[in-house]
Amino acid sequence: MIGIDSDHDYDPVWVKCRELRVAPSFHNGARSILLRNSPSNFCFNHIGHFASAGHAVAKTLFFGGVTRRFPDLNFAFLEGGVGWACMLYADLIGHWEKRNRQAIEATNPNKLDLAALLGYAQKYGRDAVVEAVRRGEGLEGDSNSKLTGGLEDLD
Repeated sequence: MIGIDSDHDYDPVWVKCRELRVAPSFHNGARSILLRNSPSNFCFNHIGHFASAGHAVAKTLFFGGVTRRFPDLNFAFLEGGVGWACMLYADLIGHWEKRNRQAIEATNPNKLDLAALLGYAQKYGRDAVVEAVRRGEGLEGDSNSKLTGGLEDLD
């Protein structure tokens, strides 16, 4: 991908596009991948492939930080319509609302009411679950960075 987990640094390309006032344009398909790999039906493979590819490229540009590093750079996605972009936009906002720093803090293990957890385990769980809660399994020693792949700052 060009924005996230790439072996290549595309920032010089984005810098040059910005300098030349050129909007990087994407006209790529997603045939032969995922659910578009029928060996016998072109239409099955073709329908939705530009939208799917545009969705993947836009998502990787966003999560790869390209749009943050180059906020004045516009991008064009050809032949995919706009439905995928509306869905992606709604998904990004929805994930941010549920998983931003403040929302994640609400799930901080230090805020866990262990007595209530044990009560729920005793009421609804199997004996093995009750014993695991009593032993504190999975509750302590999990630092924030361990739970996020070593990243301390998620924003």
